[in-house]
Amino acid sequence: MDSDAEAEEIASDEEIAGVDDDQAYSVDFDEDLAPSPVKPANVKGKTVLPSQPPAKPIKAVVATLPPKVSKPPPIVDDDDEEPDYGDDEFEKDDDGYGDASFENESGRASSPRHHVNLSVPTRPPSPPRAIEKSPPKPPKLSPAQLPPSPPLTRIDEASTNPPTREASRYIRQLETQLLDENDALKHQHAQLTRTNNDLKNELRFLQQRHVDEKRLRSEKFQQKKKRADERRLQHELVLVTTKQTLQEVEAKYVTLESAMMAQTQAMELLQTTFDACDAEKRVVEERHRVLSDKYQSALQDIHVLNGKLEAAVDVRQHTQHKYEKAMLDYKVALEVVEQRCLVKLQCMQAMDKATAERHQERIELPENYRLIVEAQRERYEKLEEKLLQDKREMEDKATRERDRFDKALAMAQQQRIQAEERADAKIRDEAIKVFRERDAIDDQRRQLLTSLATQNARLDEERGKVDALRTQLEEKRLKLVQDEITVEAQAKQCHDRLLQLARDEDTVNTRKREVLALSASTLEKSRSHTDVVRALEQLQIAHAELQDKFNALSRQSTQQTADHDHKFQLVEREKTALERANAALGHEKLQLAKARMECRQMMEGTRKLDYLLRQQAALGNIYVHPPSNQFKPPPSWSVAFDADKEASMY
Repeated sequence: MDSDAEAEEIASDEEIAGVDDDQAYSVDFDEDLAPSPVKPANVKGKTVLPSQPPAKPIKAVVATLPPKVSKPPPIVDDDDEEPDYGDDEFEKDDDGYGDASFENESGRASSPRHHVNLSVPTRPPSPPRAIEKSPPKPPKLSPAQLPPSPPLTRIDEASTNPPTREASRYIRQLETQLLDENDALKHQHAQLTRTNNDLKNELRFLQQRHVDEKRLRSEKFQQKKKRADERRLQHELVLVTTKQTLQEVEAKYVTLESAMMAQTQAMELLQTTFDACDAEKRVVEERHRVLSDKYQSALQDIHVLNGKLEAAVDVRQHTQHKYEKAMLDYKVALEVVEQRCLVKLQCMQAMDKATAERHQERIELPENYRLIVEAQRERYEKLEEKLLQDKREMEDKATRERDRFDKALAMAQQQRIQAEERADAKIRDEAIKVFRERDAIDDQRRQLLTSLATQNARLDEERGKVDALRTQLEEKRLKLVQDEITVEAQAKQCHDRLLQLARDEDTVNTRKREVLALSASTLEKSRSHTDVVRALEQLQIAHAELQDKFNALSRQSTQQTADHDHKFQLVEREKTALERANAALGHEKLQLAKARMECRQMMEGTRKLDYLLRQQAALGNIYVHPPSNQFKPPPSWSVAFDADKEASMY
């Protein structure tokens, strides 16, 4: 800025005291003030009267008298008129800084140093002067510019004649002429004295005006210098603020870069975890496939064992039915034999009774009848022997039949026992095999449920981690969006500041052109111009640096926007992959539910089989050799099944 040059100029103006007004003040505010009016010559000292010519002889006085000098026209005194100091020019001065005019317009308008009251006269009133109609005032007459007075006739000193009447008349005329000339000279002296006083007053007023103008210029210069210092401080503050903003943006950029690196590492870790989960998922799917195959084979084996068990139960029931039928037939045959034996025994008792009666009658009958009785007795004895023989034969036959039936019964009982033992051994083997396979299936189911629970817990944990990571990524994305908005706002502020600096630069360029226009008048202005050029070059360098920084920030913001979009797309892809993983997990859950249903159906079949076994065990209580308790299923199995069923329901 040209503040230092103007300060030096004002100091040099104050030091110069003996120089004219045109040289005592360097005009560098041509746009502020109107050109000063034409200044009259500085009149110093008293007014110099014109020199009188040397005295002439009296003879020359006889010449024609000079014409009577007419008095100049009266001049109207214009002391009451206030001089125009060009205050409007000061008020109109804006100096290219907008509202940089004085704030105390009312005080300045009422200040007595701007409006000098000339109504009080400082000397006795003088004859009025004529008012000139022309716009410029004519210059006041100096003694050298006054019209020359007529020369006085020289009195002849050689004449020593006594005065005559003509000489007296001539002397009176000469005296009258001298008196008139004296009056004219008095009038001219008064006019010149008044002109001198007017010029002194005007000089004093002009000096006061120049002092006021200089003070006004100094005040305006101080205010302009103050505003320039404020603008320079403001520019420095803006530069410092811009540098701080740039440093903050660079720090934020470094922070964002570190956050991006951390996020990239987190994404890599998440990708590694996802790959591990995918590998574990494949392993689990392979295990599920193997377990499903084993489960299908176990179900087929269980169905085969159920068929074998049902066949064994059918064989046992058929054997039991045949045994019961044989027992019934044997009991019926025994009852028939017993009835036959009873009938024969009753017949034999009846025959013994009849024989006893016949023996009694034979004792009581006479001899003739004794022969008949003897004959009958012999016949009856023969019959009895025959009957006894038949009885013995029947008893032998019954004994043989009983032995045969006993042997058949023993054989049937032995066959039944052997069949029961074989059936029990087979059922025991099948039950043990079923129990072992059921225990193996239970172990596999427990392992499967444990692995599923562990996998579900791990998947829930991974899902929670993924949800937390998604939440963190969403928060980071929102923070990045806020940072982007902040950076855009700061970039907009920098752009506005650059526009303001450009406007200031335009203003400075305007001032530069003005200074260049005024640089031809003084060397100090050229120095000021050099300083201004240097300042402008610095401003241009700063502007170029700010423009480069702004371009870098714009490119960085664009790159960050592209990176954010790319990150958002990656997050969306991750989200889609996670949704697919969730869908796959749902499908696996459906498959697990289906497997649970099949397990439940298998358990229902096993429970039915257990119920059949229990029913068979209940039916086996009527056997001679009931099955041992060690082959019975544990009583807590149904309770464990109900607990597993309730756990599967939950």
